[in-house]
Amino acid sequence: MDTLLNVWTAICGLITLVWTRRHLQISRAGNATAALSADMYDAPPDPAPAVSIIIAAKDEEPVIERCIRTLLDQDYPDFELIAVNDRSSDRTGAILDRLQRESPDKLTVAHVTDLPRGWLGKCNAVRTAVERASGTYLLFSDADCEQISTRTVSTAVRYAIENDIEFLSAMPVMKPGCFWDALLQPVCTAVLMVWHPPEKVNDPDRPEAYANGAFMLFRRDAYDRIGGHERVRSALCEDMQLARIAKAAGVRLHAIQNRDLYATRMYTSLGAAWRGWARIFQGSLQRPSKLALAALVLSVFSILPAATVVAALANVAGFATPWTWLLIAAAAALVAQHSVLLRFYGLLGTRRWWALTYVPAAVMCLAIVVNAGRKSLGLGDTTWRGTTYDSRSFTENSTRAE
Repeated sequence: MDTLLNVWTAICGLITLVWTRRHLQISRAGNATAALSADMYDAPPDPAPAVSIIIAAKDEEPVIERCIRTLLDQDYPDFELIAVNDRSSDRTGAILDRLQRESPDKLTVAHVTDLPRGWLGKCNAVRTAVERASGTYLLFSDADCEQISTRTVSTAVRYAIENDIEFLSAMPVMKPGCFWDALLQPVCTAVLMVWHPPEKVNDPDRPEAYANGAFMLFRRDAYDRIGGHERVRSALCEDMQLARIAKAAGVRLHAIQNRDLYATRMYTSLGAAWRGWARIFQGSLQRPSKLALAALVLSVFSILPAATVVAALANVAGFATPWTWLLIAAAAALVAQHSVLLRFYGLLGTRRWWALTYVPAAVMCLAIVVNAGRKSLGLGDTTWRGTTYDSRSFTENSTRAE
């Protein structure tokens, strides 16, 4: 028993070192990549290349008007906005038609009524918009995003031009849609960042690739060069797949934080967060082996220290016993963990006290990763935006309300 406890103590010591090292990783990431902000530039680029902004919307009645109006309010001198109503069963289409009548010179609306076999809904809707787009740059965003600033497009395009970036993805400011969204977002985001560190994503000599579909600014010639959404028509996370294809093809990819340009509310219920993050993990990590490793990392580095403290407190009896040393090692790991999390939550724009919820959130995140792994093995279907797809082929097999 003492040998087992000594090994356990050594593992906790290793966890402490790993979390301590993450302070350095956070500092490096912060120094390597500044966040886009509204005060970065005093004007749009001159000359300003034409930009086509593309929004795909399915059953987005509560948020679509805010999304479109904040895009129409952009100060960029040469842009068109193309919104696609993708088989919505609510008033999304009617709202878009009304907004088009108000801004016919800027807004074009298209309606998709059928989903071709072999296509996921969003990819098909985006393809529909791209066929109508005339811009030198294509900006893909989501219907649940709203622009905080009128300078979003100007800032992003100018940054891309000045830094010779062909594919720029700006991460959103997160506005939780419910308690569960606020609980899970930081943990799930951390899992993705472990696998896709920003400093490696932005290094053209590294294979790591990452993009967030909430904001993807493509130079049109680069987008066409890699085959556009046709190449990812059945990809569960088309943004991640586009990033992989683009970087492998030599497209200059860059991911960056955004401080005050735009925000998004991802999920408004526990069920939506569960399904949404399972889809993201399944699409971004892809292979069952990666999902299994992610589950192991979560278990050891996120959950084990707190579980060990509880176990040691229940068994410690006196000083200088193996259980005492284990308690000290586990407590040190827990302190190191939360010292990092306080910084990380702050960088995400989340109130730092939410870091205290990290361990229960990590347990829930672990369950979601396991669920994603199950689906990656073909054990269950994936439902996204009201359409259910086979988890291995991601071809449409039925449609039902989510």
